[in-house]
Amino acid sequence: MLLEKVEDIAAPKETLRTLLWRSVRTILYTALAIYIVSIFLIGNFKVTGPSMEGTLLEGDRVLVSKLHYGARIPRILQLPWIDHRNPLLEYLNLRLYSNPIIPYLRTGALSSLTRGDIVVFNLPMQEDTYEINEVINKRIVALPGDIISLEDGILYCNDQREVTDAVSFRHDLRTRKKLDAAGAKQWDIFDYRNQVRLIENPFTKEYFQYDIYTTGLGAQKIEKDTNVLKITRRESDNFSDFNAYPHWLPLHWNKDHFGKIMIPRKGLKLKMDADNIARYFPLIKNLEDNDRAEIRQGSLYIDDKPIAEYQFRKDYYFALGDNRDKSMDSRHWGFIPEDHIIGKVVLIYFSKDIYRNEIRWKRIFQSPQ
Repeated sequence: MLLEKVEDIAAPKETLRTLLWRSVRTILYTALAIYIVSIFLIGNFKVTGPSMEGTLLEGDRVLVSKLHYGARIPRILQLPWIDHRNPLLEYLNLRLYSNPIIPYLRTGALSSLTRGDIVVFNLPMQEDTYEINEVINKRIVALPGDIISLEDGILYCNDQREVTDAVSFRHDLRTRKKLDAAGAKQWDIFDYRNQVRLIENPFTKEYFQYDIYTTGLGAQKIEKDTNVLKITRRESDNFSDFNAYPHWLPLHWNKDHFGKIMIPRKGLKLKMDADNIARYFPLIKNLEDNDRAEIRQGSLYIDDKPIAEYQFRKDYYFALGDNRDKSMDSRHWGFIPEDHIIGKVVLIYFSKDIYRNEIRWKRIFQSPQ
């Protein structure tokens, strides 16, 4: 009788242990399945900042297709869902990823990358192990082999002027009455905090002055409002800006006046004269795995050998934000290597105004164009 009672008491403990193991195993299998899906099929990305406003708003959450351009085969071993550029990890000098163990590879692609695609990618010019770099989103405006320039902030690709219907620029706005978020919504300004800024002017009470970021079509709509005295696009910058790629002041480039420059394609050979060295040296050194590249007396040297002609090893792309005057993009950090591109933005699955704590129901399940 005593033995039977002991067995009766022990049996539930064994069952509980089994249930716990099954639960843990289910969680691990589920996490593994989610990780595989996020690597090879579809990813999740949260839009931060105003650089794509007009198309994507801060607080949008989007699905990113890995299938369109082919999923990247992981080159490194790392803990999933870890932000390796977290300040705490950097402070503690903790590295939770390996060096690359295989070369860059992709699965088969459903389609090729085209101009106008909105993509998510690792920011260039940070770490050699680019998978840990900051992840951002922009619109691809030029492909390998294209020749681009910007004049007054307007893009020209292969001498064709871009269609700017979806491109926002900074405008000067004067109104009779003070503007608020509700009034701005009538002009399709949905992110008042990022798109409108009041400029205090103590010398006049005749009007209110604003910086407002909108498209040309948006400005035409605003101009018809009876509260509006004047709206004009802000004049473009004309100074030489060291923050503009390739960070060479004699080129006299800035975010509004940029190029001409060819987007490198794999196999392209260029003579390394003074102009091309100025335009491409940051790329050749930092993105083409030429750590020992240097400039000596106006000539390019790699591994102590003079290079009269350079052949590029990768395809590159040029990307801009739709909110052109509030975007850090290829005008600042240069070209995007093909291996940095993660996938194509295909759907807004959730959207929340983070400042007003409101869900933007009308944006959910919209496909950004």
